[in-house]
Amino acid sequence: MPNKLTFLMTFALALVAFNCSNNKKTMYNYINSDSVNTKILANGKRVYDNVCASCHMYGTAGAATMVDFKFWDKSAGKGVDIILKNVIDGYKGKFGVMPPKGNCLSCSDEDIRASVNYIFKAVLNNKTE
Repeated sequence: MPNKLTFLMTFALALVAFNCSNNKKTMYNYINSDSVNTKILANGKRVYDNVCASCHMYGTAGAATMVDFKFWDKSAGKGVDIILKNVIDGYKGKFGVMPPKGNCLSCSDEDIRASVNYIFKAVLNNKTE
């Protein structure tokens, strides 16, 4: 009987430890993998420069600037899928509004994905400078 109890306690502790570990795929993990190539980043920079920068350069309408690391870190933790959904569909946050596709209605979903990749890569670069 004590062996069963020991086994059950060990199993329960292992489950707790497994569920508490941070294996979540953040945006920072995604952009640091080999899945983002230079062509995608170049397209993302083009979209950012032409559209996204109008708000994210100076924080217009409550948008996070490229050095608002606390915001981007929290956002990165949501994971790629949620970030893309919020950008594509639009999002109303505590401090501002993200219009659908950042008001780039002519942008494809791939353009939006590229701009998100570029923004998070640029923020990560800004953090290390």
